[in-house]
Amino acid sequence: MKRILSMLIATVMLLSYATMSLGTNVVMGDVSGDGKVTLSDVSMILKYIAKWEVTIDPAIADVTGNGTINLTDVSRILKYVAKWDISLTPQDKPGTTPPADDIYEFVEADFDKEEFKFLHYGETATDFHDRYIWSEDYSGGVIDHAVAERNRLVEDKYNVKITAEECGPAGEATIRMQAGQCDFEVIYEWGIRLKNIGVFGMLYDFNELNYISLDKSYWVPTATEGLTVADRLFITTNMVTMNSIAWVQTYFFNKNMMDEIGYDYPYEYVQSGNWTYDVLLEMMMAAEKDVNRDGVMDKNDRYGGIDGDTVLKGVCAAPLVEDNGNGTYEFIPYTEEMVGQYSRYKSKTGNVQNMFILDYTDGEDISGFPSQYVAARYLSFGKDHTLFIDGSLDMTKEFAYMKSDYGIVPPPVAKAGDEYSCGMDHFAPMFGIPIQVDDPDMTAIVFEYLAYESERFLLPSYIETTLKTKRMEDQRDYAMLDIIRNSVDYNWIELYLWDSELSTIRHKILTAYNGGRLESYYQKCREELAEFTQKITSLE
Repeated sequence: MKRILSMLIATVMLLSYATMSLGTNVVMGDVSGDGKVTLSDVSMILKYIAKWEVTIDPAIADVTGNGTINLTDVSRILKYVAKWDISLTPQDKPGTTPPADDIYEFVEADFDKEEFKFLHYGETATDFHDRYIWSEDYSGGVIDHAVAERNRLVEDKYNVKITAEECGPAGEATIRMQAGQCDFEVIYEWGIRLKNIGVFGMLYDFNELNYISLDKSYWVPTATEGLTVADRLFITTNMVTMNSIAWVQTYFFNKNMMDEIGYDYPYEYVQSGNWTYDVLLEMMMAAEKDVNRDGVMDKNDRYGGIDGDTVLKGVCAAPLVEDNGNGTYEFIPYTEEMVGQYSRYKSKTGNVQNMFILDYTDGEDISGFPSQYVAARYLSFGKDHTLFIDGSLDMTKEFAYMKSDYGIVPPPVAKAGDEYSCGMDHFAPMFGIPIQVDDPDMTAIVFEYLAYESERFLLPSYIETTLKTKRMEDQRDYAMLDIIRNSVDYNWIELYLWDSELSTIRHKILTAYNGGRLESYYQKCREELAEFTQKITSLE
């Protein structure tokens, strides 16, 4: 029970701090009696469930109206407080069943012990291996327990057996499908590898599958929107894996170093909409220091941590295409505003000093690290040599034992008031359903419920192990995570065309900007874009 409580308290901290008054009658969920439903009510109910010494009215806490107080009631109230589309209608009599608008209905079926198999990517480097798909280990860590429990619930509901085969999924799936031997239901593979299967017509369009509810939160609607090409969705993600959080672009900052240079933590800048690249550059310049005073800036000294090219890419991060709504896209190579931003920041970033991150490993014993990149990140940011480091949220495990405190924020914006945008790594593992799958309805039904139970069990566990147990107890970090989650930018061009001219066009245009003489290059990109979208729309 203590484990469950800590998991859900972490979720409470993650969600928004919004409160909503429900009226003058008895307010379902308002166990504190102050006339509104807030996180304080959630905390009291959690303590009641955990049998702490707390007094509440069970009839008011029972928002599902089933006569008991349990974690389903907590989940419902959490969603309401976080402004999900949930209604806790005031009841004249406590205990009356509230509307079941957030009670999902799932197909009833018995699949007679059918196997539900994932082809799961396998890597030798432990920092690339996740455990979100399959686990039998109830006695292991929080994640293992959540995965095992989630899978058991799904197996019991539909009488299936969930399995995972580690391999090179893209290549293995292609070989088996070409041989007519599709013995798996889901492919779980790096996006840039999986996309090759998609463009050759070997994956289902998720929109064509029955029993899949892409508008539900556990299907990550931002992924559906960002990865849809000409109304086709061959590759996407959901809450079965935590990659929709773990692989999102995040900035880490060193709190001790920020204190030393006399700057406020960036939290308030983010909340007020003033977290810009100008502020970032000012902080980074203040952090630069020849620590050992030898007149040479090397790995023994201190840097801002974000290189100039990253800043320039950030200030020019506008959509490359605009959807015409008819299966075609308008190519937008650049705007005059973007050119102005690039020119202004080019001069600013010219004074930024930085080191190539792998240089931090020179002469160091990195045998205890899973990869040279993990070692380099720890030896730079983890050893107080950089004020910032950009990466993904999953990197928190790498900094669990660093001496200084640290926090997280989204990447900055070019102008105050702009919306934050956190890019999704196109290497992130995603899902595809093979077109030859034996029973597409069974696959969709089980996968749908698996995603739903993942949001209930796996997400709180991930939050606990990623933030809470990694010494990030500052509630402002949970607020930042909420902003990051709501600002994820899935980009189908970066996924499908990452190795094309389009993937590098912005950099090429802005570094060699010379007016209309680039028109022939633009035309080449337009043709490449049109050819790709035509290929997608022609797939049967």
